[in-house]
Amino acid sequence: CLAIMSRAPPPVNRWSPIAEKIGSEIARAGKSYAYAFRFWDTDRDGYLSLEELQQGLRQLPATQNIDSASIVNFMSYIEGMGVSNRRVSMFEFVRAVAPRSLAMELHQTMLKEILKRVWICRPALQTLLAQADPRATSRVSVDDFRECLGMINSELEQRGRPLLSDIQVTAICEIASRGSRSVQYDRFIRGLHVVDLELAG
Repeated sequence: CLAIMSRAPPPVNRWSPIAEKIGSEIARAGKSYAYAFRFWDTDRDGYLSLEELQQGLRQLPATQNIDSASIVNFMSYIEGMGVSNRRVSMFEFVRAVAPRSLAMELHQTMLKEILKRVWICRPALQTLLAQADPRATSRVSVDDFRECLGMINSELEQRGRPLLSDIQVTAICEIASRGSRSVQYDRFIRGLHVVDLELAG
């Protein structure tokens, strides 16, 4: 359920204080969490690989001497914020390193606002997804789903709504695919209805 997912608090374990210390160092340097993520994302694919995370962490005083095994464990902690797929999205990263109260607020606000835009355009999205699914399997590849999401930006523009950025589209794809290579789009759109009811309440 997407609405429940948006309310779930960040997990707490031995990595939580380290994550917040990393966030503090980023803030102390006068940079945003999103800026740090994009700076570490050297191949610009919208995710941090294990290697990119390792290189980024070793630039910070708090983690400059962190060993490889600990980096793997820390990546697992960050992935606990979202989908476990051996890569870190911006949502997962921000949720991990931001102060806990801020992380929860940011996650809820960003996720609800982004999914609300998709819900508003759901008839167009359903039509596009059906065209990408000629066998009517209710499933499309993540790449096809991403392309369909990108195509609803024209409707958002007509409605005077903010467009979905590449990073936001990537986050939606990650949520909808649940870490797999395909999306059960009927289930995803039904899940959006729960978010809509929550927003209306």
